[in-house]
Amino acid sequence: PARTPGSNLRIASFNVLNYFTSNPAIGGALNPLCGSSYSDACNRGAKNLEDFQQQRTKIVNAITEMDADVLGLMELENNGFDDHSAVNDLVQSLNAKQKDSGKQYNFVTVPKSLLDQERFFGSDAIMVAMIYRPAKLTPQGDANIITLPVQKYQDAKGAEKQASQRDSLVQTFTVKGSKEPLTLVVNHLKSKGSGCLENLDGKEPADLQGKCTEFRVSAAKVLGEAVSKLPGQVMLVGDF
Repeated sequence: PARTPGSNLRIASFNVLNYFTSNPAIGGALNPLCGSSYSDACNRGAKNLEDFQQQRTKIVNAITEMDADVLGLMELENNGFDDHSAVNDLVQSLNAKQKDSGKQYNFVTVPKSLLDQERFFGSDAIMVAMIYRPAKLTPQGDANIITLPVQKYQDAKGAEKQASQRDSLVQTFTVKGSKEPLTLVVNHLKSKGSGCLENLDGKEPADLQGKCTEFRVSAAKVLGEAVSKLPGQVMLVGDF
């Protein structure tokens, strides 16, 4: 859509549907579920270079057309923030399409002290991420993480189980032309197809809300409490 007259920022979110670069033909780093060596079992995305290039072209074209100044992203491979990461691959590919230097993107990095093994954003194969245009926004301090609830329980056979959620990414920006800071929070709550304490029988709930409804509600409460303390303008985006 055309930009609204008088507006100074376009904000969006985009689920890249398992953007994985760890296949050896692509050359990305491994995610935490791979251990020390790659296998197709730890790759939820493209399994060969041709399929990945097709996926990347579609996503880069779509984000370029969206023309957003800051985006929350879901389902990037959780393989770090260096030159071999999925988020870097996406941003480099995006910037190659931006003819105007003012439309180039950077990605938000998470401090190593908040990362698992100083590399991974949590323990899942996928993560949320955030990209922005430095011509429009400047990060204000380091990114932060909102840690979401974990369930620990026993299944019907007495086996110990744990259900986790992907934690949320928080970054505050100074926005050109605005006196107030903007804090963006990117989220990807528990899947409706997952296993949780409230679905021990493995069946879909009769109310058609999908699995893990109570678990997602607990995450929403934690998010609400955390963001209510943030100053300035706050926006939450993502897959809720």
